[in-house]
Amino acid sequence: MAIILVVLQGLVFIADRVPRQDNEVSLMDAALLIELDSMKKAVIQQRKTAIYPFNPNYLSDFKAYTLGISPEEIDRLFAYRKTGKYIQSAAQFQEVTQVSDSLLTELQPYFKFKQTNYDQQKTIYTQEFPSKKEARVKDLNSATAMELKAVYGIGEKLSVRSVMFRGGLGGFLANEQLYDVYGLDSITVEITLKRFQVIKVPRIEKINVLSASVEELASLVYIRWNVAENIVIYRETQGIKSLEDLKAVEGFPTDKITRIGLYLSLKKD
Repeated sequence: MAIILVVLQGLVFIADRVPRQDNEVSLMDAALLIELDSMKKAVIQQRKTAIYPFNPNYLSDFKAYTLGISPEEIDRLFAYRKTGKYIQSAAQFQEVTQVSDSLLTELQPYFKFKQTNYDQQKTIYTQEFPSKKEARVKDLNSATAMELKAVYGIGEKLSVRSVMFRGGLGGFLANEQLYDVYGLDSITVEITLKRFQVIKVPRIEKINVLSASVEELASLVYIRWNVAENIVIYRETQGIKSLEDLKAVEGFPTDKITRIGLYLSLKKD
């Protein structure tokens, strides 16, 4: 295929530089166009019939061209790979590159992905716990650092950090809060929640957003001091009618508002 492309470029180069009489121009141009068209069709046909299994994470510019992937689409893939991440499915490939449905349908059968860390961790977990019946789920709120450390992917530092984070909250009210522990990736959390769940929900005293001081608001691990100050300022100037209003507060972690809301109340005096 590379040879064909070189020939195509050579023909165009020669055609532009060979002196011709006016009456020869139209005939030579017509013949050249027919030849070029024929060779282009050969390239397209070869592209369709000579695709071999490949890992889309390692596409080159030339390989992308032969597959019909545009420069803009392959650039999106390159930019994604520079972040250190890998494509793990055909759907993710389309999401990143934005290739058309028709092209994805054509290429998908040839995608060959290497086993990811997620697959490896799932395998390890399955070997350790062959069936759901054999796996005893323990209370996440009573799990010790030693027990959490035994989970593949957590280790000593993250196990201690998880217990400290739980203590700062007064206990987990929902399983999803484990995702908020700094340093725990989503895969490790998924594996951990196979062994630990919030079984006994702790009783906590909620913070009243309508009257709490900056210090009281900042005592919640989700809210930094400067954000607590912004909440009080917003409350005094704009008023707070619902927890959704907190999304308008500068610096407020809106992506965690559902979990933060578990620790807040709107009691009117």
